[in-house]
Amino acid sequence: TTLVVVTPRLDEESLWMLHGLSRRGLSVVCLICTGQENLSDLRSRAKRLGIQIHPTLYEDQLTGAKAAARPGGVS
Repeated sequence: TTLVVVTPRLDEESLWMLHGLSRRGLSVVCLICTGQENLSDLRSRAKRLGIQIHPTLYEDQLTGAKAAARPGGVS
């Protein structure tokens, strides 16, 4: 099962909450729909925690996020 979270910002507390869901077997994909400070650092931490994060400021970014969310997609 895949959980898709759409949010304007992702904070540390929410990242750890999503990690808990990932540990319970959910595939977690987070779409951040505004500018996020320190996005590259956040993505690195999230990847280590089993969470995919995709910035989705523009429509063409949604296409890449959709492809990555598919089983066997790019992370």
